[in-house]
Amino acid sequence: PYDDGFYVAEYFGSGESVIIPASFNGKTVTGIGKDSFSDTGVTFVDIPESVTYIGQYAFYRCNFESLDMKNVKKIDSYAFSWSKLVNLDLKNVTYVGSDAFEYCPITSIKADKLEEIGSSAFENTKFTEAYFPTVKRIGSVAFSNSSLKTAHFDSLEEALRAFERCSIQTIYITNKNEGEID
Repeated sequence: PYDDGFYVAEYFGSGESVIIPASFNGKTVTGIGKDSFSDTGVTFVDIPESVTYIGQYAFYRCNFESLDMKNVKKIDSYAFSWSKLVNLDLKNVTYVGSDAFEYCPITSIKADKLEEIGSSAFENTKFTEAYFPTVKRIGSVAFSNSSLKTAHFDSLEEALRAFERCSIQTIYITNKNEGEID
């Protein structure tokens, strides 16, 4: 269990659309566990407000182009790698783990509450501009081989080698924090 609730452990169905219940046997569903939907033919998932965590490889190589994250706060490593996500609204997400969205064809991203981006999290993505108002830390090569050209930050403190092997042209940092940016 996560946060005294249940995880979705594994999807055994054959349907392309999945509705995750907010509770099961009287316990709140709070997480989507490791490998739960990886390599399935799922094209739509309805995540309830109760889910705050998405585990490693949870949606690895899934076929949906968008997903409503609702109240998710933490996305673990490789959670959506190689998925077909195009539009990404991270709403309440504060942490994105390493390689979480690598090789996704994401063309637009919204991340109003995101604070930390793991290494290679957005490697080989397609969005060209992003505004990260609350991001403080970015892992190494987070945007490697991505199409990112312009990035805006208001709270950035650390970004060692984050833009290595990236087509970045302009980085706007408007915060007054002292940190290490490389």
